[in-house]
Amino acid sequence: MMVAVGLVSCQPSTLDEAQTAVKDLLNDPQSAQFKEMETPSTGVACGEVNSKNAMGGYSDYTPFVFVSDRAKPRPVAEDRGVHFYSLDGAREYFRVSEQYGCAAPGAWIQFKASMEKIGHKFAVE
Repeated sequence: MMVAVGLVSCQPSTLDEAQTAVKDLLNDPQSAQFKEMETPSTGVACGEVNSKNAMGGYSDYTPFVFVSDRAKPRPVAEDRGVHFYSLDGAREYFRVSEQYGCAAPGAWIQFKASMEKIGHKFAVE
């Protein structure tokens, strides 16, 4: 019984899995800074990451959704389970976020309205 408990505790947490998967996709993995990390359901992690770009400077936090092999169903388009979203990809981010429990229903509509209020025009609707 003690061995089984030890084996379970050795498994990486979803947050650890997500950070490892995200870092694997970055130019400078050691510079990764994470914030707003949450795990709304088994095998799913959401958050934002900032890291140094090819020029050696930080750009800005980019939202992501991570879906591990333990979470089903997975979106079709995937790269090691990590899904990054730009500002123009915000609608898709909120759709996937809602699907996995990271964002509240209707969050896209509220976000879009607030961004349009300050003058942003979305290229993708």
